Amino acid sequence: MVRRLLLLGLASMSTTTTLREITTMAPRMTLQPSSGEPRALAAVDDRSAALVATATATDQLRSLVSDGADIVSSEIQLALLDMRAGLLRRVREGVGLGISGVIGATGAGLLVAAAVGGLAELLPIWAALAIVGATLVLTAVIVMSVLGRRSSSTDAAQAAK
Repeated sequence: MVRRLLLLGLASMSTTTTLREITTMAPRMTLQPSSGEPRALAAVDDRSAALVATATATDQLRSLVSDGADIVSSEIQLALLDMRAGLLRRVREGVGLGISGVIGATGAGLLVAAAVGGLAELLPIWAALAIVGATLVLTAVIVMSVLGRRSSSTDAAQAAK
């Protein structure tokens, strides 16, 4: 009921009416006894009319420009916060990937050492090192050729578009 009263009283106000003015008017809202419909008191209506009369088009345009600038500023701040959050997430992912890479490289080195050590039991150490080294080089060549083909086919598909 109070909300309806407040809305009916606010319908005649200009867009420059402040929240403080609205909240000071709300307690003065009442029912008009003759019709039974909610209406604001005459003093409130007079004040609303005075506010509308004093709010010139220039004032309303200034208010509109100010509100637009506030919205743009808020959107820029929100975009900056989103970018910072995304950047922070990417940095954390990068640090995790770097740590994983170091641990993986250490593990791979230990596996190579274990392979050399195992073959050194059967063959001379130089032969074990040569076999493991040749295997690693061959594996690298195969991986590079597969990745090179995949990359060139992707580049060709993009160039065709």
